[in-house]
Amino acid sequence: MRRYEIVDVPQRQLVERTCSICGLDLLSNELEGQEAVFVSFVGGYGSIFGDGREVSIDICQHCFMEKLGKYCTVI
Repeated sequence: MRRYEIVDVPQRQLVERTCSICGLDLLSNELEGQEAVFVSFVGGYGSIFGDGREVSIDICQHCFMEKLGKYCTVI
């Protein structure tokens, strides 16, 4: 016989997302959040970040343009 119960399972919920450079709130500002750049990856063997290390950065469009805009191709 099987018996089931409904249980609450703790889960991670995003409560804050800000630009890693300037601190702009990207979660409550929907337009800025849509235009932001989110990079996330796991470092591989020989990575300067470390093998298996999780790396992430959230950048608002303004900081992205300021820091990396000159390297971008905009069509």
